[in-house]
Amino acid sequence: MARMYAVLIVTACYALLRKKQRTSYIITATILAIFAISTFLWTSNLAVFIKRFNIALVRTDGTLLSRLDVADFSTEKLRYFSDIFFVISYLLGDALIAWRLVILGGRSIWIGLSMFILWIGSLATGFGLIGCLSHAHFPAPEFLPPLCSTLENASWVFSLALNALSTAILSRIAWLHRRNVSRHISSNGRTLADYALSTLAISGVVYFLLGVPRLTAFANQTVNPFPSSFTYATEIIESMLYQIVGLYPTTVIVVLLYRSDGLGERGHSTLTVVTSAEDSKLGTVPRKTRTATGLIVMDSAEDDLSTSSVHFHVV
Repeated sequence: MARMYAVLIVTACYALLRKKQRTSYIITATILAIFAISTFLWTSNLAVFIKRFNIALVRTDGTLLSRLDVADFSTEKLRYFSDIFFVISYLLGDALIAWRLVILGGRSIWIGLSMFILWIGSLATGFGLIGCLSHAHFPAPEFLPPLCSTLENASWVFSLALNALSTAILSRIAWLHRRNVSRHISSNGRTLADYALSTLAISGVVYFLLGVPRLTAFANQTVNPFPSSFTYATEIIESMLYQIVGLYPTTVIVVLLYRSDGLGERGHSTLTVVTSAEDSKLGTVPRKTRTATGLIVMDSAEDDLSTSSVHFHVV
């Protein structure tokens, strides 16, 4: 996973910096920051694992439970810092996903507002968690204020909700695009836009499914604090999420960049799919234009509310 992430980072940075646009520099800086955080999380997880393993299983003094307590205490601060950087990582990743989805959705007001509300909710509760931990002086888990756990859960729920909404919107855009293009293209083959939208929708579903068990991990710490196969399973998923929260938004950026290049010169062309008058029950029947790449670009005969666009251009 780390190698794949590194390849994606290099690919994304190359494509973005080649655009030489201000927003491209902002996105590049953001994904590099997320990559740096993911690298820190990976190394800190490895360091915590090695230290806990040595204390709990290599040393022979005391009982196993006492050694586990020592192992947890000695790695407590590092694990707290990992949690804080994890929050920052998924906040940055969610911001990237929301931004690109708003552009992909033709800057729809309701999409932008929904994304903004969910992201602000995740941001407020995420920084509330950091403040709560700082105020409590990063205590041992048994002395952790309930408010901190509540804020952590709430922030992650907001993040999952944002990604679930993103996936639902992507799936609908993909379905509308496929349905409308199939009406005007006799071939049953799929376009680059189909593959791009389908890839993003499936990735969103996988990300959401991997994120849900993290909520059970929170609850499990209270219900069953002793090590078990369940706690180890949730810890493995947690470690995977440390990388996935950075890998997923980077994948979104790369897919949109390179699929947009397939739609036109230098990624600035637009593939627009317009719903017909029959679907919208408003406006006029769209007209179609064949591009140099052989794709159909649908343009409305009039500027009305029947237009439903899928834009693939880097802003």
